[in-house]
Amino acid sequence: MIFNFFKRKKSVALLLPADYIGIVDHEEYIQIVDLCKKHLINDGETILRVAEGEIVLKDGEKEKRYFLDNLVRLLAQNDRNDWTDLISNHFNKLKDVPFAMDYL
Repeated sequence: MIFNFFKRKKSVALLLPADYIGIVDHEEYIQIVDLCKKHLINDGETILRVAEGEIVLKDGEKEKRYFLDNLVRLLAQNDRNDWTDLISNHFNKLKDVPFAMDYL
């Protein structure tokens, strides 16, 4: 089993969820996820995985899920140059008002 140490992690292709077809293209979706991951990591979060339309974080012994549907739809209506600020505002709302996760 010592050889497992030398194996590379397999890269998993990030697919465009079917719900986002016609809203954003594959390249835009990858950019959105990358910007979200960057924001969350800079915010001290630990990302466990990116699944179809969600980012799963470590929350103590539990998992915390951020579903991206509302955010993707918001970003699709705005200029790409504004995406970083919109993403920061979105996630900061969730921190400021914890029950906002029920609505965003």
